[in-house]
Amino acid sequence: HRWILLQQQQPRATRTRQGDVGNVIITATDPHRTMEFYAAVLQVPFTEGHPGAWRSSETTPPLGVRSSRGAEPEVQLSFRVDDLVAAIERVRAAGGQAAAPQRQPFGLLADCVDDQGVTFRLWQPAG
Repeated sequence: HRWILLQQQQPRATRTRQGDVGNVIITATDPHRTMEFYAAVLQVPFTEGHPGAWRSSETTPPLGVRSSRGAEPEVQLSFRVDDLVAAIERVRAAGGQAAAPQRQPFGLLADCVDDQGVTFRLWQPAG
């Protein structure tokens, strides 16, 4: 006997949803070297967005590399939200900190810190 078990594959989301990681940024003391390292390891191309910053749109979520500008290197996650103002209120109510929203070409962005000191960003897409 030959058995074949199949499961219907669920369609992939075509856009990010509330709570999805929408972007990952690696800040590094030597961003050019960091970009070259991840391009070699992940085998994805990076393009320079502005001087000293690179981005790969071939990863999900997109991966960026930029200078840490003297701060400690880190990996920073940006979480997508539907309503940035409401999400900022929830961060503060849960014991975290959130900066005022900043308008960017790609939407609204707020730098945040959770109740244990971990930094992250909240992002509301434009439109």
